[in-house]
Amino acid sequence: MALLSVKNLSFAYVSGNLGPLGKKTVKPVLHDVNFNIEEGEIFGLVGESGTGKSTLGKCVLGLLDYAGDILIDGIAPGRTKQRKLLAAKVQGVFQNPGAALNPVMPIARLLGEALRISGMRDKDERGRRTDEILDLVGLDGSVKKRRAAELSSGQKQRVCIGCALVFRPRLIIADEAVSSLDVSAGAQILNLFSDLRERLGVALLFISHNLEAVHYLSDRVASLSGGTLSMV
Repeated sequence: MALLSVKNLSFAYVSGNLGPLGKKTVKPVLHDVNFNIEEGEIFGLVGESGTGKSTLGKCVLGLLDYAGDILIDGIAPGRTKQRKLLAAKVQGVFQNPGAALNPVMPIARLLGEALRISGMRDKDERGRRTDEILDLVGLDGSVKKRRAAELSSGQKQRVCIGCALVFRPRLIIADEAVSSLDVSAGAQILNLFSDLRERLGVALLFISHNLEAVHYLSDRVASLSGGTLSMV
C-alpha cells in the first residue's frame, strides 16, 4: 500500500453571496487528480501560479474540504478525529519561514514547545531531542539561544523543517520551500531534504514552480495544468 494515495480529488473555491440577491461563485481548482507517493519517495509537483499546487498540498494536510479520496497510511485527512495520529504521519513546510516562526522566541523554546505539544513532558528529554533535531537540520547548538529574527532565511527554514520533524513524520509537504531563499541557501535546503530521506526514510511531496529544483530532487515528477495532473 502506498504511503499517500490520492484518488479522484476535486476541489473548488466557493465565494459567499454578495447581497440579498447575490449568487455564490464557484471556481473549480482541481479536477479528478490521481497519484500515489511510496514510502521514502520524493515526488515533485510543478505548475504555473494559480494551477492549484498549494491547494492540493492543503488538501493532503487536511486544511481544506475536498471531493474524492486521500489516504495517508490508511487515514483520511480532514475526515477523522485522530488528528494527533495524522500529525505523526504528515507535516508541512511552507514558503515564508519568517512568517511561520515567532520572531522573538528563542529557537530552543520554539522547538521545546513543539515537543511539549507532541506529548514529550520531560524537560531534559525535550532538551536532548532539541539537540538531535538541530543536528538533523544542520544547525549547531549556538542557535538555541538566538531568536528567529536573528537568523538568516536559510536558517529559519531549517528551523521550520526541524519543527516538522518533531512528530517524526513519514511524509512532508514542502510547498515552495526554497522559492523565498537565495540560490545558495535554496540548494542547501534541497540537499537537506535529500539527506533527511536517506537518514530518516521520510517521503516528500515537493511543490515548486522551479523545474530545475524539482528535477534535481525528485524521483518522479507530475505537472498540474488546468486543474488536472499528468506525469512528466
